[in-house]
Amino acid sequence: MAAAVFATVALAAVAAMLSAPRLHHAAPHHPWYLLGAAGTTFLIGALLRPWSVERMGWQALLGDAFTVSGYVLMALSLGGLLRARSVMQRHAIIDGLIVCVGAGLATTLLLAIPAASIEGRPRVVSVLAGLYPLFDVVLVLLLVSLAFTTSGRRPAYMLLLCGILLLLAGDLAYAIIGASGHLTGGRIIDVPFLLSCTAIGAAALHPSVADLTRPTSVPVQTWSLRRLLVIMPAMLVPFLLIPLVEHGHAEHVALAAGGTAMVALLVARAVAAVRDYADAQLKSEHQATHDPLTGLPNRLMLAREIGRLLSTAPPPKTSSAEVAVWVLFLDLDGFKLVNDSWGHEAGDHLLVEVARRLRDTVPQPAMVARVGGDEFVVARLGTRQETVTLVEQIMERLNAPVQVSSAEVVITPSIGVVGTTAGMAPVPAVAAVTAEALMRDADTAMYRAKSDGRGRWTEFDASMHERVRERVEIELALRQALSTGQLHLAYQPIVELGSGELVGAEALIRWSDPVRGPISPAVFIPIAEDSGLISAIGRWVLDETLRQVAAWRADSLISPDFWVSVNVSPASCATPRCQARSPRRCGGGTCHAPAWSWRSPSR
Repeated sequence: MAAAVFATVALAAVAAMLSAPRLHHAAPHHPWYLLGAAGTTFLIGALLRPWSVERMGWQALLGDAFTVSGYVLMALSLGGLLRARSVMQRHAIIDGLIVCVGAGLATTLLLAIPAASIEGRPRVVSVLAGLYPLFDVVLVLLLVSLAFTTSGRRPAYMLLLCGILLLLAGDLAYAIIGASGHLTGGRIIDVPFLLSCTAIGAAALHPSVADLTRPTSVPVQTWSLRRLLVIMPAMLVPFLLIPLVEHGHAEHVALAAGGTAMVALLVARAVAAVRDYADAQLKSEHQATHDPLTGLPNRLMLAREIGRLLSTAPPPKTSSAEVAVWVLFLDLDGFKLVNDSWGHEAGDHLLVEVARRLRDTVPQPAMVARVGGDEFVVARLGTRQETVTLVEQIMERLNAPVQVSSAEVVITPSIGVVGTTAGMAPVPAVAAVTAEALMRDADTAMYRAKSDGRGRWTEFDASMHERVRERVEIELALRQALSTGQLHLAYQPIVELGSGELVGAEALIRWSDPVRGPISPAVFIPIAEDSGLISAIGRWVLDETLRQVAAWRADSLISPDFWVSVNVSPASCATPRCQARSPRRCGGGTCHAPAWSWRSPSR
């Protein structure tokens, strides 16, 4: 009757294990099929045990053969769950082996060897009876490893853990009576196995079983008190067992083997820790010196490489055929349009493709780096002619269309070039050149190329420094002029040719600097647009024109149909704020719509 109840419960548990993949979409399927096969072999082994213990020879091993097969299948099942979550970490495996060696040494010395010394039954059967708890410890360790990557409070996981712990309790009970000379016990000893089948079957039927193989984010596992509380007792097992066991030949061999294995695992753990630390350092160094999107070196690594090239390059000569350090600064024309039109994913795809083309075009050992959103830098050692040839190859390669979403996009580069050799564009004070200075000068040359029409390259020359300095000074002076009233408007009259009647005027901005004198709008308007001052200047022009028109009307100097043309920068007029300021009021009076005309700025 008891055997029938046990068989019924076990078969129901096996059916639950085999149905888990279909009931709750637990993927992958094979761990649950292996678990069902393990339950089947356990059941066969349990049913054969009462018969096999009365036999001798190979027949006595039949029950244990199926039981050991069940442990192997269950270990493969739990291993499959771990592999599905990609969590087979080296240090966790070594820690588990340390615990297994400690538990194996304890079960061997306290249970297996005493059981093997009992006469009248096959020694293998006796030894296996003492080692079954070790097999359970291995299963527990595999399941605990799974807990590091999933929520330990999931019902399916807790039921599975309870099932294996009950299996351990039953095997410990059988190992203890085996060491005392018996291979079977009372029915009460079979209760843990019955409950184990029930718990594992319930785990397979619970909906949370699908979470056991679903990847989740987990914190990095570090040394902790709980980990030490698990590993330290296992490490102390050889020393604790010395006074507790008999000192026969088998005991000495087991202690020596266990101690040697423990030392080897501790050395492996130390080596693994050193390797992990070195790998973490390399990974951290790579992340600090490389762009995560393209994998290219970043500005930090580029500066180091340029510094190294400067320290190893030969002294600069006056001939352009001499080897020197060259820096190429690339900016992609129209990249912002791609981002705005197709989104950041398309922009990232374009950057990755540009990086690939640069890597394929630039020969080793030159370095290609990404230093900004759409900015790339090439640093190399070579002659000027080699550098010019490389620049032309880069221009040709990057001008080829790139497939972005459903369209082909052509992105042209603007390239600035600077070198430490004297040639067509010598670098002054070469002895003082640094990596930052070279990148700055190449950047300056790139902006000059972009201002000259884009899709071209320009070599840096010393006069660019003066132009940059002058541009910065004009920008600062323009900011001051806006706040101190140095700007004024001149009004160009517009007359009707037929009648000679004054019908309107064009408002033209003028600037008279106290130091430089009159500065042309063709000079300061582009600077205002690039610096963002154009919006403030545009508002001032509108307000000043409104005030002036209101004053003319108050003095009856203009007709009601008189109109004024105001030059508005496209960069300023594109903003919603500018569009909302469409003029309607003229100081204290009203300006009707016909009083206004919008035009691009006159320079």
